[in-house]
Amino acid sequence: MISATVTSRAYRHDDADKTLHHEADSAALHLISQVRHNGFLSASPDYQAYSPHWIRDASWVAISLLNYSEFHSEANQKMAVLAHSVARRINTFHSFVIDKYSENMRRAVDLSLEDRDKAAFNSLASHVPARVDESGRLYVAKLRSASGREFTIDDRNHMHIDSNLRQYDTVPLALMALEKEARLCGPDGLSDYEKSFVRNTGPLLAEYMGKIYMTPCANAWEENNHLLHSYDIAAVHSGFRSLRYFIDAGLLDMTHGSLDSISDFYVGKDGRGPIGFLRKHVHNNILYGSREPFTEQSPRSGVNGEDMFIFTRFGIGDMELGDGVVKSTMAKIDSDLFNGNYAPIRYRGDEYFTGGRWLNLLFERSILSSWSGNFIDAVSRINYVARKYKNFLPEQEIVDPANPGSTRGMRDLEENCGEPIQRLAWSYAARIDATVEYLGATGYVHEKRQGLLRN
Repeated sequence: MISATVTSRAYRHDDADKTLHHEADSAALHLISQVRHNGFLSASPDYQAYSPHWIRDASWVAISLLNYSEFHSEANQKMAVLAHSVARRINTFHSFVIDKYSENMRRAVDLSLEDRDKAAFNSLASHVPARVDESGRLYVAKLRSASGREFTIDDRNHMHIDSNLRQYDTVPLALMALEKEARLCGPDGLSDYEKSFVRNTGPLLAEYMGKIYMTPCANAWEENNHLLHSYDIAAVHSGFRSLRYFIDAGLLDMTHGSLDSISDFYVGKDGRGPIGFLRKHVHNNILYGSREPFTEQSPRSGVNGEDMFIFTRFGIGDMELGDGVVKSTMAKIDSDLFNGNYAPIRYRGDEYFTGGRWLNLLFERSILSSWSGNFIDAVSRINYVARKYKNFLPEQEIVDPANPGSTRGMRDLEENCGEPIQRLAWSYAARIDATVEYLGATGYVHEKRQGLLRN
């Protein structure tokens, strides 16, 4: 049972703030309505290919609901408690799923570093799958597109191939969501099942994350699984930080020294551990999205929208990467991906749904603006979405290549599985987080933001 006492913050409740609270309430209600009793959440109810439960997407949802619960308005005390309860469902489901694939992780841990580019390591049989069905098994379904075409998704086919479902943010994000819950309700406030998962599976998770961050995988967009991605390396760093919290909270029977010996296995000229490895992606003071594995060559790819999460969610900034890296990287993201628009493309050359502009990345940009004190930009992005999308939050704005200055209706274009996604859970979660950060930043100073940027 979750206590009805939830931490509250004081805000200036002018009309604009009330409107933003209402938008966050609506987003939270939608997410709460979509999470099943066992914590299963389809990435989108509108799009057949998004029917499975993605651990990444659902972890962001759990974190957003916990953020909503912590920063609720007094008028929504019951909603805050309900949001916390639903987030716990998700965290419990993730604990069950990750534990279910312990043997897969053990296979990865037992392989030597010389096997990192071999089929045994790259197949899904050595990892936690990025998505599952309601029972936690690999997703298998016969589906029908909006145009009537039948197709099948069978993730069992990924077990022995170099799979794009091998994504290294899966375990770290589940740990981050658990840490967020523990910080909100206190370590003893976690359920017995959650505490047992941290205590019994935590050491294996540490070994697994220590093995994977130097190896290629698919990025947050499930692409380029032959490359190393800044986003995933940073996610692993954050996962280790969550484990350190659990050690300090008495929930994980490890020492900081034993955890450091795992996380800091990599030693290079740029430093140790995931941060030292991540610094290899910095070139000319810009953090690039990807680079070739098993080489000392400088990164050759451009910036990627997912890299904003490194600054907003994974707690990495100039202190870790070097003076001016955040500012320089964001300047390039703004010019290359936003290009004067409220929402950005994911990366240059993106062809998914003709390369639309993604709402979750718009909201991440709003968060960064709130942190830097550019409140007009932060709230303008939030309000742009509120004006344009009254009844749903899509995955992206579809851009017409023949007329790039405008956006086409969401129903005007079809991909092989049907209509573009109308209600993406990740978009709703990002709206809550951007709103909470704006309201918080305009009402008080977040101590955790200090040190992100060096003057």
